[in-house]
Amino acid sequence: MAKKANIYHHTHWDNEWYFTEEDSLIQLNYHMKELIEALETGIIDYFFLDGQTAILEDYLELHQEDKERVKKLISSKKLFVGPFLSQIDSFITSGESVINNLRCGMNYANQYGGSSKIAYLPDSFGQSQDYPKIFNECGIHSFVFRRGMGDEHELPLDFMFQSNDGSKVGVTTLNCGYGFATDPFLKKTLTKNAGLDYDGNDIGSQLKKLSDLSTLENDFLLPIGNDQTPVIWNFKDLLKYYQEDGTYDFEETTLEEYMNKILDNEENLKVYQGEFINPQYHRVHRSIGSARMDIKNLQDRVERLMALEVQPIMAILHKMGFEYDQKIINRIWNLLGRSQTHSGATNTDTTNDLILVRTQKAYNLAFSLKIYLMRKIAISLPKENKPIVFFNTLPQTRDLTLEMDVFSETKEFNLVYQKQDVPYTLVSQEKMYGGVIRKNTENYDESKYFYKNHIVCTIPNVQGLSYHLLFVEETQSQHCFIPVSTKHIENDFYRIEKGNKGLNLFIKETQTWIENFIYFEESGDEGDNYDYSYPDHDMINIFHDFNCSFENQKQRQVLTLDGIMHCPKDLESRTNKELNSSDEIHVTITLDAHKPVIQVKGYYDNHSLNHRVRLVCKTPVQTTHSVAGTQFGSILRENNPGIMAKWKKENWLEEPSPIYPLLNYVYLTKENQAMGAITKSGKEYEIIGDGYTDIALTLFRSVGYLGLPDLNRRPGRASGLAERIIPSPESQMICKNEFEFGLFFVKDYDKNEIVNMYNEFVCETCAFQNQSMNRVVYPITYFQTNVMKQEIQEEFILPVKEEFTKMAYSTCEVLKNEVVMRFFNNEKETTVSSIEKLDLFGEAMNQSKEILEGEIVTTKDFIYEK
Repeated sequence: MAKKANIYHHTHWDNEWYFTEEDSLIQLNYHMKELIEALETGIIDYFFLDGQTAILEDYLELHQEDKERVKKLISSKKLFVGPFLSQIDSFITSGESVINNLRCGMNYANQYGGSSKIAYLPDSFGQSQDYPKIFNECGIHSFVFRRGMGDEHELPLDFMFQSNDGSKVGVTTLNCGYGFATDPFLKKTLTKNAGLDYDGNDIGSQLKKLSDLSTLENDFLLPIGNDQTPVIWNFKDLLKYYQEDGTYDFEETTLEEYMNKILDNEENLKVYQGEFINPQYHRVHRSIGSARMDIKNLQDRVERLMALEVQPIMAILHKMGFEYDQKIINRIWNLLGRSQTHSGATNTDTTNDLILVRTQKAYNLAFSLKIYLMRKIAISLPKENKPIVFFNTLPQTRDLTLEMDVFSETKEFNLVYQKQDVPYTLVSQEKMYGGVIRKNTENYDESKYFYKNHIVCTIPNVQGLSYHLLFVEETQSQHCFIPVSTKHIENDFYRIEKGNKGLNLFIKETQTWIENFIYFEESGDEGDNYDYSYPDHDMINIFHDFNCSFENQKQRQVLTLDGIMHCPKDLESRTNKELNSSDEIHVTITLDAHKPVIQVKGYYDNHSLNHRVRLVCKTPVQTTHSVAGTQFGSILRENNPGIMAKWKKENWLEEPSPIYPLLNYVYLTKENQAMGAITKSGKEYEIIGDGYTDIALTLFRSVGYLGLPDLNRRPGRASGLAERIIPSPESQMICKNEFEFGLFFVKDYDKNEIVNMYNEFVCETCAFQNQSMNRVVYPITYFQTNVMKQEIQEEFILPVKEEFTKMAYSTCEVLKNEVVMRFFNNEKETTVSSIEKLDLFGEAMNQSKEILEGEIVTTKDFIYEK
């Protein structure tokens, strides 16, 4: 008996790529009109709209008259949409971004008849180990993907994918792609002389492969559809033609029907735990994380701003009686989700410019929302002496270092917290005018002058999820510290000084010196927006000879570094070993008094073409693996994969380099010691050096094309559009490339500590001063704003149960009108007081005292009721 080929009719839809979203919208507009007609008239029975809702949202925004028609088609399970808003990047998209991408998608689909419960990622470049637990929290138990699986996994097409907390989803992999069979299907040649797919594979052999590797005795899955493809009007006639052919038993299905067969067969399926980042059969572009780093940096800022600052502040205000506006939150996550797709800014310059603008809109909204909410508190307090409201938006009690601008009428002032003077460092002071600007400054009103003071201070033992007041008293200052020059910088944990060959770091806990502990590495890049590729004639340049100045700022100590990297200006110069370009490097290294993270911030002013620049951090730890953070956990990755020696001989599509995505942190560990890096910018790392002791953090890659063929690291056709080479000169990154990292050494740590160390490092100062001297300190502060209707306190605390402060924190938000906190357990199973667990939509799941290793928990029971 012939095996059944279960066909699902679909389209794959990129909202933008080598084309703009406007190009896509025009195609979508007429595709949807045809699709609705075909489904309503029975020309086709089912259609799968690529597992995302952004495209439906765009169409219905234009054609509101079709909303009921679409709703009827979705409700009757003819048209399938969701659960994602857009197809995501699996490795540099934060956990909260993944959650909100799914929420936006599923909530929208549910308005129009229901969301698909198949997590569908046909083109994402690899799959995160945390997907099963995230999907389960959304009620999703089936997953269909294409890229990332290879022979090393020893898996058939169908298996159970399990996260480390035990969550599982049934998987079917699109091993041959989502569109390989479509053209021969249309030409009636699918079962004979079908030809080759775009990677040079015989399509007939690919069909047999799907049949042979399926775990179902009589079935395999066959996608028919491709990129931006319209409805196949004669789909039923073609299906009938192939049914009469007899090679396979061709039958139309839905993904829901097929995945139910897989789940019904669960007891016979293998179980796999780990990530999928193998490029043997499908390119995963391991070095895509360093293309257009400016865009990725800004997207990272939006994620952190929303999850760790804006949503917690909104939750605190909600507890005080101020409405939590979910729609403005959704708007920001929607903008970000549409900008954060799997293509990772591997687009034309025109499209990347649009993505950057959209991401900037998301950031502007989030930042303005943060300022509005803090100001709302500040102006509602019955105080007149310029109070500063400041927030601890993390659940842990901590020493809160505030770096901010304070405005004063007098040159000297004191800061007062809980009736005690607070020592502060005056980093800079500027006299400014707050009156009406005139051409002749002699007409200025002397009473309108004021001082803008950039200060740093530390408030000890600030309780988590709270706000407090700091007062500005304009009087002769007794506790102001002016920075002074020093010979080195140090704090409780480290000492850094200039050595004969760069900077030397002393780790106090282990009494260990590391010479030249950071340096810059510059090398050639013959690749494209998808992948780094080393040139045939490379020249690697190392820079560590900085001009240094050291400064003691009391609460923190700062080292400023300046230097010039001499390097080749282009690939031709690199071949000729010419150092004919000069790139400026500026770095500040900061040590806060009592904190174990070394702050490294700066820019690389790039004037050179086709190269890669990395910041290398040396460690004393020799290991075979790195530990990297994932959305809701961490993972071991090999520093030197054995397959590197034979990938070309085995005809892999891409070199399986140990260049890995950097979501949040990475460290090397031995004997319960860890030394690593936290990122607020770069999204890629590699472990290098003798003994694999050093962490190379990619600052940026400078390349000039969307896709190129026949690279050293990626043989064969060009990625992206194989038929055309598209220049992208803006990807050469001729600009000041900003970066910011934290370096740390900890001993006797647990993995939850590492996550919360990351959270503290990346969380910015949340403070606002109620003053009238500078009305445009932020654009939004020029607008008049009403005070809160209810009387508010000088401080407000959401007291967090101590057992939850030890977990890895994700965010605090409001679901179904309740303040909830989300955390995960990055360590072994633990016991807590009984809590009610909620799903990611706020629905009750179960009562429990056990929190499993790796488990995500959303709960309203985190507050200690006095």
